[in-house]
Amino acid sequence: MVCYSGVISRCVFPEAGVYELDGRIMLYIAHQPCTGFARGMRVGARVALYNFHLCKANKRVVGFGCCTLSTVRVTEFSPLVSPWKPFQPEFSPYALHGQNLSLVDYEELLQISEQLRLKFASLCRSSQLIKYTPRKQRYGDSFEFLLNDIVSIILMRKKGIHRSDRF
Repeated sequence: MVCYSGVISRCVFPEAGVYELDGRIMLYIAHQPCTGFARGMRVGARVALYNFHLCKANKRVVGFGCCTLSTVRVTEFSPLVSPWKPFQPEFSPYALHGQNLSLVDYEELLQISEQLRLKFASLCRSSQLIKYTPRKQRYGDSFEFLLNDIVSIILMRKKGIHRSDRF
């Protein structure tokens, strides 16, 4: 486990708990409950990370991943006027699926989801694509099935099973 201090340079995917530190390393907080919905996690904020795991896939550094022993402390608030998007793991299908995946698999889930969102953005709005209704704080069945399929494909590839071998 490592400790690290840095500045949030980019909120890559705040609804999934993914941030970039110092323009070079990713921070994944989906595996950690967040009190205050990650308030203060904005571009320009200085954070201190305690008891984080430096995760690698082969020789490539994926980023810092947290566990239940990890702590993120905002040591200096952002001097910039930057937006804040709350990280609510109980309402984030990404975070809910991420709890059952390794950090490398979680990163792959986020990449595939983003590619699908970009591919179908011209056909419909993002909110329609994922069937999100803010009043109910719930995601529609179609997006949940889509995420379930993506997760199962990732896990099958990890085990060396190809989709055609399943049937």
